[in-house]
Amino acid sequence: MRFCKINIILFASTLAVLALIFIQVRWMQKSHDLIENQFNQRVKMAICTAVESLDDDVEVVTFAPLVSPKVEMTPQCGRIEDIQAINIKRLELALAKSLAFYNVDLPYEIKVSEGKIECSMFSCSLTPLKDGKKQVQVLFPDKEQYFFGEMSWLFIMSVLILLFVVLVLWAANHTLLQQKRISEMNIDFFNNMAHEFRTPLTSVKLAMNLLIKKEPELSNNKYLNIMRRESKQLLRQVERVLHLAKMEGGEYELQKRPIALDKLLDNTIDEMEMLVKAKNATIQVSKSENMDWEVLGDAFHLGNAFRNLIDNALKYSAEKPLIEIQLKKHPKGIQVIFQDNGIGISKSEQSLIFNKYHRAKMDNTNSQKGFGIGLAYVKMIIERHKGMVNIVSELQAGSRFDVIIPGFNESING
Repeated sequence: MRFCKINIILFASTLAVLALIFIQVRWMQKSHDLIENQFNQRVKMAICTAVESLDDDVEVVTFAPLVSPKVEMTPQCGRIEDIQAINIKRLELALAKSLAFYNVDLPYEIKVSEGKIECSMFSCSLTPLKDGKKQVQVLFPDKEQYFFGEMSWLFIMSVLILLFVVLVLWAANHTLLQQKRISEMNIDFFNNMAHEFRTPLTSVKLAMNLLIKKEPELSNNKYLNIMRRESKQLLRQVERVLHLAKMEGGEYELQKRPIALDKLLDNTIDEMEMLVKAKNATIQVSKSENMDWEVLGDAFHLGNAFRNLIDNALKYSAEKPLIEIQLKKHPKGIQVIFQDNGIGISKSEQSLIFNKYHRAKMDNTNSQKGFGIGLAYVKMIIERHKGMVNIVSELQAGSRFDVIIPGFNESING
């Protein structure tokens, strides 16, 4: 199954939107609680200030309850039909002045009751009066509407921000999905094209070999040799594309078996002897004697990975390429080092060279043949062997590729 990063991005962005909505809701709840607490504190201070401002000599008369009939009272509060109250006009004036001072501008109702009122938050004892048993209570029927009115701009801004973020993420995800579809179409087209190329190239190669067998004197023909060499090179590139596509799609499984890595490397170098001579290159291999270089791997694909690394070193090296290959033991298995004296790779390009179809921007890049899949193929093959590949390079100072592959024992135990 193809591992698609775009699906992860879509899933992560959806989670981010949900998290943002949750945070906004919690923020609105906290804002509501904060506004309510501030309102409650102001009202409490206003009531107590109003009560304390009353004189000691107040006229005590009998009043009917001052609670509006529309206000529902809990059983704990009860209804008092006939109570002893203070001069209510004086209390109303003091309370109105105090509420205005604390910026409380809401319709309210006053109730004076005997004893302590357990059910009300906005109440205060009439202690400054001669009769200190009475309690004054203030009710605000429109309190909740006031809170929502205070939070209206917060709510509107939160909704606008959320809509903006959702629209931006939707546009980004929509663009990503379009790019994904276009990319899949391009990849499918490229793979199908490579598959269609393989059949005629194989036929051309077979026809040239039959022609040489039939006419031996043509074996040294310059033009025929050019045709053979170029068709072989193109067929190899096509095979790389097809193998890479199959492995990415999960259609191909590596045929792993115990192989000696040093012998595989020697065979790969022998197969490239003509190319090495044509480049006037030197390949030096160093390894410790009497060491176990056995790994569990696919000889065909590991050989192709080594061939790609050597081929790149030949392409992007000086007039007399020098390639030093070293086999070493590593805590994670076996390390194969490919060091060349080539033109090197800039720091900005090093993070991209293992991407499929990417070709580093260098002076002679366009003059070199290839599709930009060699190093992507190397990375995929090495990682399929549970290994890793790293690069150390500087411009005009050569490149070094470190390939680490788990040894046979590590692979079995892993």
